[in-house]
Amino acid sequence: MMPNRSSEPSDGSTPDEALVLQVARGDEAAFEQLYDRFAPQVFGLVSRLLRDEAHNEEVTQKIFVNAWQYAASFDPRRTTALTWLLTIAH
Repeated sequence: MMPNRSSEPSDGSTPDEALVLQVARGDEAAFEQLYDRFAPQVFGLVSRLLRDEAHNEEVTQKIFVNAWQYAASFDPRRTTALTWLLTIAH
């Protein structure tokens, strides 16, 4: 059985990268999917960097607010969605 490729983006980006591109266009549903997909990884990095449980969730949320605001700067030719988010976290 062939995999369903209809959900693959037509611009050559991965589904994760396509989510960021959709967020750049103001797509709130894509933002929710991006958050659900990557919040655990971002939270894990924040937890290792801050080591302050009281602020980890708040900082993770701020990182995603920044991602929403700066999604137009994402370039899938230069980085992946996860690397871009983790760079914002740093």
